[in-house]
Amino acid sequence: QVPPPTEQDRITRSPRTPMSGQEQRLFLKQVALPLTLLLALYFFLTAYRDYRDNFGIELFQSLGYAEEPTIFLQTETPIAGAILLLLSLLALVKQHRRALVMLCLMMMSGLLLLPLATSLRSSGMISGALWMTCVGFGSYLTYVPFGSVLFDRLMAHTRAAGNAVFGIYLADAMGYTGSIFLQLFGDHSNALARLGFFEQLSSWLGYGGATLVGIAAVFLIRIEKRSA
Repeated sequence: QVPPPTEQDRITRSPRTPMSGQEQRLFLKQVALPLTLLLALYFFLTAYRDYRDNFGIELFQSLGYAEEPTIFLQTETPIAGAILLLLSLLALVKQHRRALVMLCLMMMSGLLLLPLATSLRSSGMISGALWMTCVGFGSYLTYVPFGSVLFDRLMAHTRAAGNAVFGIYLADAMGYTGSIFLQLFGDHSNALARLGFFEQLSSWLGYGGATLVGIAAVFLIRIEKRSA
């Protein structure tokens, strides 16, 4: 039931066709550096998201919420609503370069929220439940665009032939590889409790990931200038 592309879609976006091997190589060559930075971020980001999800019960127990069975509903529902609203608003941005810049700014904001919220919880300024909501919102604000929005805009911005599926597959391959490695490390590390490990990971991912996105954004802007 999806309607065919309008004339405006055809003007502003490249054709959505299956990518041949040659087209994949040309696309990778065109966006090599920023894509590498973004995939490196996704490697750690997927691991972080999976760690929070898989050990959510243990994390909440360590935070003192063992006797609150609705704690997941309280923390995850606002995250889903906020992410849906923010990404939906991007549909109003028609210029693809501007949309990419806004996406990068949103992702950087989400990443920087991780160490900020962790610092506030450590100082007692926010509760453990609010902290889990904040780091969940920040990580998903960065994670969800990789599922389609980021690559869809990137394909339109670069005018590359093909569709977003190739980029999504690359990201998933990197992301779930990172998730496996982190699960192995997290399960066999006796140096830190899971809560302490997750707190440190929030700070590392926040600052490091925001740096990667910022550098990638600069090169994404330059791609359009070279193409023009």
